[in-house]
Amino acid sequence: MSETRFCCHCAGELRKESTTVGFGFYNVPIWMKNVKVDVCSNCKVRHFDVALLDLIVKLARELRQVNDELGLKVKKVEIEFEMEKEENKDVYQKVE
Repeated sequence: MSETRFCCHCAGELRKESTTVGFGFYNVPIWMKNVKVDVCSNCKVRHFDVALLDLIVKLARELRQVNDELGLKVKKVEIEFEMEKEENKDVYQKVE
């Protein structure tokens, strides 16, 4: 059984939702599909797992470094997660 978590903005209850999100670190556009994030039921702010954000920043940094070394430009990066059935498993463990 998972514990109830609350929004740091308005103290609303957080719920897991699957969504598509885009990030732009180091001028590298990264789109993630079917990623689970905590969404506030009150203010609708999305809360991302720190491990997930760390992974995205590291990926973007590496891609930017390779781009600079080879003189290339990444147009778009897409990551699609395979969703499990609702089994109280943390999706972010699959990412690491």
